This record gives sequence, structure tokens and C-alpha cells, in this order.
Amino acid sequence: MIRGGHNASVVRFSDRKIHSHCYRYDALICLRDYVFDYHRDRLDGFVIYDSDFDINFDRTIPVPLTEFVKEVGLLKVYRNVAALSVFFYLVGVDTELLHKKLAEKFSEKAEDEIELSKMACKYVSKNYNPITKIPKIGGKNPFIREVRRLPSNG
Repeated sequence: MIRGGHNASVVRFSDRKIHSHCYRYDALICLRDYVFDYHRDRLDGFVIYDSDFDINFDRTIPVPLTEFVKEVGLLKVYRNVAALSVFFYLVGVDTELLHKKLAEKFSEKAEDEIELSKMACKYVSKNYNPITKIPKIGGKNPFIREVRRLPSNG
């Protein structure tokens, strides 16, 4: 977000048409420590976060996102690629789908992002078991049905 401040998106998965967003979250990805405080009351599931900071919650997946980004030589903003890869692994979505989309969108520039994704997946697969498996439901985007932007809190 260019203007700065808090930014969040809600992503819903379903094999049926989605008519609205949900107030409750099954998963939350936090790239900044204060984001958890904004969304804690909505979280029913788990939180993936950068282990550079700490979150006091009983269902956490801390991942050294900043460390991985530095190791690959990317800017800190690319932590989102690693976090999304971790989420894909945990819910059983094939990360090759993400790698394919990155390659389509950014061609040869995607090599570092794909390396980052693989690094994050390797870490999470050694430290956590998948939580579930979202079945492929067809269509051009089998894993993303709808994205809703939430209003800014600040």
C-alpha cells in the first residue's frame, strides 16, 4: 500500500458461489506485529507470522520470513510470497500453482520469488504437518475464488 498504514485482504475458498465475506478467519498472515492486534478477535484458526516478532496466541506458525528474504537477496516486501507459500503448504494446496503464476506474471524475474517460496515450504514441511487439504475444484483459479479488500484501520 503506497500511502502506508494497515492493509488486509480476506480470501475465501468454496466449491459453491460466495455471496459475502465472513467476519471470522480460519487463518491470518501477519507481516507486522501490530496487525495481529487488529484481527485477534476475528481469528478462529491459526496465525502465520514473521518470527522477527512475537505473537501471544496458542495456534501460531512462526516462520523466519525476513531471514529467508535476506538470504535470497530480495526486499522485505517479498515476505508475502514466503508467507503465502507457507499457507499453501499448510492447507494442502500445491505450491507449484503459485510458482506457475509467479513465472507467468514475472517471467525470468520470478526465479528469486520461486526460490524464496521453496525455502519457506522446506522450512514449514520440516517443522509442521499440513492442517488440511483443500481439494482442487476446477476452473482457471482452482484455489482462489474471491478476494475482498477490508477497510483501513488507521
